[in-house]
Parts: sequence; C-alpha cells; structure tokens
Amino acid sequence: MRLVGHGSIEDERAAAEEVLSDIENDDTLSENKKDILKTIIEGSVISIIKMIEVPRERIKVEIKKLDESAIIPEYAHKTDAGADVFALEETLIKPHETVLVKTGIAVAIPVGYEIQVRPRSGLSLKSTLRIANAPGTIDSDYRGEICVIMTNTGNLSYTINKGDKIAQLVIAPVPMIDWVEVKELSTTERGEGGFGSTDKK
Repeated sequence: MRLVGHGSIEDERAAAEEVLSDIENDDTLSENKKDILKTIIEGSVISIIKMIEVPRERIKVEIKKLDESAIIPEYAHKTDAGADVFALEETLIKPHETVLVKTGIAVAIPVGYEIQVRPRSGLSLKSTLRIANAPGTIDSDYRGEICVIMTNTGNLSYTINKGDKIAQLVIAPVPMIDWVEVKELSTTERGEGGFGSTDKK
C-alpha cells in the first residue's frame, strides 16, 4: 500500500486506485470503515494532485450563497492571483454614479487574512467603470454580502448584466501593527523627503 505525494499525477492516481482496491478487498474491515477510509484517501489524492498541478499555498475560506443563482468566484487560470467575482443581478449605473453591485455571496475569512477586491484589467480598459475604493478590503470578521463599490466615470449609462465578471478577489495575509512609541526615529538618507521629492533635481 503506497500513497506518498511525490510522483506524477498519473502515479498518484494509480497509487490511489491500488490503495482503494486493497481497502475494498479487505474482509477484516466493516463497510462503514471501508467508506471512511475511501473518503480519506480520495480527499488526500485530490489535495496531492492540486499541489502537483499548481504548487501554491491554499487558504480554506468558507463561502455561502445568499441567492441560489449566485456564482462562486473562479480562477480563470491556475496561476492567476485573483478569482473573478460575478454580478448577482442586472445593475444600471448612471453617468458619474457610484453604486453597490451585489455578488450574492458571503465568506468567512480566517483570522490573519483579508480578501482584497481589485479591478479586472479588461473591464477597466474597455469600459468607464472603476472600483471606487480599490483595493477594497473584506475583513475576517465580516459576514455580510460581498458587494463591489462601482463608479461609472463616463457620460453614458452602463449596464452590468447578471453573471458579468465585475472584479477579482485576492486573499492576503495581514500582520497586525504593534506600535512602539519612541522619542526619536532612526535617521536615513531620505529623511522627511516625500510627495515627489525624488523628482526634484
């Protein structure tokens, strides 16, 4: 019996099938135990295959549909930083108007992380829509509906259709600042220079 997580996808699938066959043919196990073991093995294989295909850290985030027609955010490509989020309903945005565009989903983000709401480059290039507070932040203790604050910067009304990709969600770690009050700060070559100071000759 082997299942190590160091081979190719084909090797892991073959190993899983061998283990599952051993479990099925083991007369010393009850049907209930067989079902439990098979569930564990199948879940492990799925995790291993995901790591082989895209070796990225995965953060589990609970998600709830607030409407049956809501769409779970999706990565267009396995290496994308952001997952596309979709409009729940048709929304008309008048010129220079800012509205909340509903997504129909709510999440529970692990403590120590945030989800950032960022613009999609294609939508920003091809339309006058802008995310007003980009990047928006969804805190780990927020349980309400995720909405995108969208502004129409153009002179014509713009209609977002149900199911349109309207933004992308990126999960990021957020260490907490531990402020240490001091009388003086350490000196640097730059010092207090800012607000375009490096542009001066």
